[in-house]
Amino acid sequence: CTMQGNIFSGTAITYAAGCTHNGRAFALGTTCTLSSTLIGPAPPPPDETPATPPPSPPTPPPPPPGPAIGASTSGLNSNCAMFRDKVGDKSRRSALQLLAKCMQQDCAQSMEQVGCQFVTPQYQQCYTNPGQLWCSDNPTSADCVDLSKGKTHDYWRPMGRLDVAASDVQGKASCACARDCSYQKSNDKLRCADGWQLLGADGSPLSSPAGVIKSSGKQGECACFCGATDDWVFSS
Repeated sequence: CTMQGNIFSGTAITYAAGCTHNGRAFALGTTCTLSSTLIGPAPPPPDETPATPPPSPPTPPPPPPGPAIGASTSGLNSNCAMFRDKVGDKSRRSALQLLAKCMQQDCAQSMEQVGCQFVTPQYQQCYTNPGQLWCSDNPTSADCVDLSKGKTHDYWRPMGRLDVAASDVQGKASCACARDCSYQKSNDKLRCADGWQLLGADGSPLSSPAGVIKSSGKQGECACFCGATDDWVFSS
């Protein structure tokens, strides 16, 4: 037989006849107690390299886009639908007045049970009840802009910095609405219920009316202006 391997200091070995260890022959019954010299190379030190962590799982792909909203569920308030379809045929002042009327309807809807969580991507106009329900079931649709993201309540606001491509002038316009109010153009006064709110752009006549008259009967109404700088148009 032939034995190969490492033998360490202080180890006693008795060999059988004809055995060799690392190429050296020993007689029968020879007992060797090794000195401090090792026979054969020392064992390698243990590998203390920390294990490489497994790779992170790949990022999942984004969900596919949702379906497109259908004609039966994409309804808007009447003045908003007219603004969407006819704005290019109207003068700037007519377009702004129609937009203000649209904002008046959307403002009122935002205070109703149906609310205005979901709006159109182009002009951010409120879908009516069928569209609100459809978007609630299909929130990933590109047709459904969710105004509630990052907000807990009261997320509707009038349009701001909107491109109004009228027949005569193209330019930016913003809107402002007084919620729970009506506006008396003849004397530049608001009639408002308790807790009324001014929403939207600064600089409209609603920002500095001649007065505010308390009127509980204005609950749920809205008065809106749209325009820019010193050119503002009232909703009616």
